[in-house]
Amino acid sequence: MSGKFLLDTNVIIALFAKEPVVHERLSNADEVFVPCIALGEMFFGAYKSLRIKENLARINEFVLNSLCRLG
Repeated sequence: MSGKFLLDTNVIIALFAKEPVVHERLSNADEVFVPCIALGEMFFGAYKSLRIKENLARINEFVLNSLCRLG
């Protein structure tokens, strides 16, 4: 399935969990957008978790990989 996708927090979490259906759909997407609200929710959850450093690292990697694809 191609097209444009706006990811919500649940989909980002599914990406982190490596859910195959989510990866498959997004691999064929023309464009993928991540709202700043979803990122804020991810950071909020990371700071409330028991594995703060690990979760922050995953989010930061996700953001950096997303930005690198803009060029």
